Amino acid sequence: MLLVGCLRQGLALARDFRLDLDWLASAAWSYVSDSVWEPIAPPSRPDTERRSQTAADALVELLSALARRQHEHRTVTADRLTTVVNTGLLPTDLHEMAVYYLAKAQRDIGHSDDSRQGMQLLADGGGRLAPAARRGLAHLAGDFPTAYDTARTLGWEGRHHRVEGRHPLAPRRHGTRRRRIRSRPR
Repeated sequence: MLLVGCLRQGLALARDFRLDLDWLASAAWSYVSDSVWEPIAPPSRPDTERRSQTAADALVELLSALARRQHEHRTVTADRLTTVVNTGLLPTDLHEMAVYYLAKAQRDIGHSDDSRQGMQLLADGGGRLAPAARRGLAHLAGDFPTAYDTARTLGWEGRHHRVEGRHPLAPRRHGTRRRRIRSRPR
């Protein structure tokens, strides 16, 4: 795959020459949004330790944790993502990606308060993942009235209809008449 090859080469260059990740951020977002989940770790250098030393190392660990999360227990994923978040090496948008997926993993393992805190941070920040974080908050609400009120404030057009369980183009059942479709011509 072209995207995976570009990420591997780009991450190796960024790591070896300590480059900023701005030029790789869109590739990382494509990798996640397209659910590629192929291993992307560039070849390791013999003179380095296992821990993240550069932003590229942190991004490799982030993307690897996301790719492996379907094959590992969520506590392993949460631990890996916590390590990435705590490095402070990633640029803001990629840091938010790590916080979002950490909050999802925390929700899955029952750490609702930690998950809510991460989702709220993203929702308040207004970044790329703010609408997804608001949906996450609705999921974490815990009681119907709070979840319903949160669902009504979701950002993307029509998203609140999906959360409420109805489609905006579907006919309303109350007070409207449906046209009967005949199976035979007249």
